[in-house]
Amino acid sequence: YQISDPKRFADYYKFCFVRNPWDRMNSAFHYFHRRVGADPAFPDHRWATRFLEPVKSFEHFLGKMEKEERYRRQVRRYIHFRDQLDWISEPRTMGRKILIDHVGKFETLKEDYALISEKLNRKIELPHERRLSDGRDFRHAYTSSRMVDIVADIYSDDIEQFGYTFE
Repeated sequence: YQISDPKRFADYYKFCFVRNPWDRMNSAFHYFHRRVGADPAFPDHRWATRFLEPVKSFEHFLGKMEKEERYRRQVRRYIHFRDQLDWISEPRTMGRKILIDHVGKFETLKEDYALISEKLNRKIELPHERRLSDGRDFRHAYTSSRMVDIVADIYSDDIEQFGYTFE
């Protein structure tokens, strides 16, 4: 609406949720790695097969992202690996001003959702539809400080903007 109807865009209460970049990277990698060779009718499955088939582990994936600039650019262009800021702000060339009224965090989903419900003057329940992971802490997937640093480099803008840390 911002482009086609700036007034309407300005009038709406806009909110979103962001996620810890280390958790998000781990989750996205494992989601896609499980889809390598799966039904090519689905774009995600085709993408996973093309970019992750030769990758043996999360550590190997991050090492490839660190060492191969072309590979890193290709992966980062895919919808699931772009900066979260890309979705909620002006383009980099315009300064990346956030266009959202409330940025909630996945880690405090219930509390932030309650604030949004209150702001909208609606009592809206947030059902738990599906579990996104096996419940393990994402930090266990990072077996070296190098892995932590690679993700910090890749998502430095998100980390700075949203105040995330690995701990």
